[in-house]
Amino acid sequence: MKRTILFALMIPLLLTGCGILYEVAAIISRQRRDAENWKAFAETVETAERISFHAEITAHWEESSASFGADVARAGGETHITLTAPETVSGITVRAKDGETAVEFDGVILSLDAGRSETLSPCGAPQRMLAALTQGTMEYCASSSASFAGPDGESATLWRDETGALTGAEIARDGRKILTLEITDWVMG
Repeated sequence: MKRTILFALMIPLLLTGCGILYEVAAIISRQRRDAENWKAFAETVETAERISFHAEITAHWEESSASFGADVARAGGETHITLTAPETVSGITVRAKDGETAVEFDGVILSLDAGRSETLSPCGAPQRMLAALTQGTMEYCASSSASFAGPDGESATLWRDETGALTGAEIARDGRKILTLEITDWVMG
């Protein structure tokens, strides 16, 4: 009789445990699905023939920050970043391909050394973001955001909307936010 009562009292406890196990399994499944979706997105970005978007880029320094607008287009392994704001730099185009970087304005081209510096150029933000996504190591992901360790030591957190288009990014080095991007007009094909 005591065993029957004890068993009857244990049934709700056992059922509660099963519910917790089900929830844990659902969370793990969702995390695995999110990671697979981000990996598939990264592969699609890497193999896309053309990517274009507009970015509002903010560079964060020790005591100040500055904002820039840029139209970004990548095709055939070459990235073109044309500054749209502020007006004093509007029209300057940065071209990058295979580690070679050049600035172009009004038909004049200046080649640059694209080596790693302690500060990142705002013009390098779109390339660093895409490199972290396609060549970096995923550190965290959820359905709408993911964090990657980039190939050059930066970390990049990226955000997507429900259609899968990138909407923003934050690039940090040594735990300090360096660049932020607000992305609009994401087109990939």
